[in-house]
Amino acid sequence: MITELLRLTRISPLLIVALLASAFMPGCSAMAKPKKAPAEEERLIIPDYPTPKDQYNFARVYQASQIKANDPKRLSSQYEKAIQAYKKVLELFPNDEQFTPLAMLNWGDCVGMQGDMAGARAIYKDAAERWPNIDLIQARANYSTARTLDQEKRFEEAKVIYKLLMDHFGNSQDPALRQIAKLSSEYYYKLRTEPVKETKGRRK
Repeated sequence: MITELLRLTRISPLLIVALLASAFMPGCSAMAKPKKAPAEEERLIIPDYPTPKDQYNFARVYQASQIKANDPKRLSSQYEKAIQAYKKVLELFPNDEQFTPLAMLNWGDCVGMQGDMAGARAIYKDAAERWPNIDLIQARANYSTARTLDQEKRFEEAKVIYKLLMDHFGNSQDPALRQIAKLSSEYYYKLRTEPVKETKGRRK
């Protein structure tokens, strides 16, 4: 089915995979079911920076400095604040094609770290649709989608994406894309054997 879609459409092959993966999850957009506004004590005072790079770096530094709690409830609250910081990049610099896409992907990561894999996938899918011509965003969005499927033990669905990333970016001139292809390869071959071992274990 994927081969046929690639033949019949000009849409990026990685975007096709993101769309296929979304068919297995509830909801179709990160904006479809907005969460309630954070409680007042969870609101983060975020300065407005003059450039998308500075705004993104604020969010990154904040996340790195704050995500340290051992208490699950407090940790979720800290991720929520990091999400607010990443959303601010999208709000102030919607047309930026370098740091705003990364902010959206990191927003998805934070949602996934809160345990909402379907919500994370919706955000990755939106990122892939917003920036269809940026290979790094396509690769990262699809790799992260595969990792959420992996976390849910949906190995066959994850393998489809890993394989496409391996084939599409394995020989890229961009080292960042090659790294994503390398990681995808490692998870792809790992997943090909793990489900078999689990099955044998259950039969004993």
